[in-house]
Amino acid sequence: MEQVTSRANERVKQIVSLKNEPALRREAGLCVLEGFKLCGEALRLGLSIEELWISEAALEKNKKEAEGLIASSKSAVLMSEGVCEKLTEQKSPQGALALVSLPAPLENAELGKFKKAAALCSVQDPANVGAAARCAAAFGYALVLTADCADLFSPKALRASMGAALRLPFAVFPGEREMLAALQSAGFETLAAAMTEDAEPLGDFEAPERFALLIGSEGRGLPEDIISACSRRVAIPVSAAVESLNASAAAAVLMWELGK
Repeated sequence: MEQVTSRANERVKQIVSLKNEPALRREAGLCVLEGFKLCGEALRLGLSIEELWISEAALEKNKKEAEGLIASSKSAVLMSEGVCEKLTEQKSPQGALALVSLPAPLENAELGKFKKAAALCSVQDPANVGAAARCAAAFGYALVLTADCADLFSPKALRASMGAALRLPFAVFPGEREMLAALQSAGFETLAAAMTEDAEPLGDFEAPERFALLIGSEGRGLPEDIISACSRRVAIPVSAAVESLNASAAAAVLMWELGK
């Protein structure tokens, strides 16, 4: 197995860039998975592990699991602890990191295959995007995002999704208007999550047979023109102690209740 011990190694620098730059991930067609759980999930899903980086300590401590990953990877690198520290964002790194082929997004025409979709509009926090992706996978939704959302395949979003992003049908649109037009064209009844006067309380809301739920950004929610253009509006009743829930919490409550 090849060994890399220098933090200044060019391949180490490339992986750091791959983790930090969404455009580079898309160009390379790769994302970076950290930890045995995510790497193992990639194998379980039949995804191609292009390159596995593993530390000496991880190889010794998790020998059986590590050897299984090494055998299933196209290439494997034994890295020093110093390199491991440079490549990981975790406080207690597990010493395993994989470069995996990015899943392909849905084509517009494929949206019509689904009965439920969760649409995130300008959600900036990768933890919120990842948590919403995990909920979408759990409750049987396709996930739709605007291009200015945090990248679904950033390390933080992947960790928050617990690998769900790797198996989730998803689509990305340049902006809210393009997203809304595509959803409506695919035959979805569009539901805006919004605290407007005409919003129907979630507890009284009867979900249509086929719908797309639109959830706005953490700060401003959905734009007014998008709210108005949706078929209906739905609100989660909350106490006066808080103004609203954050994006991932709202997504979890709405997806579960509407999808029952």
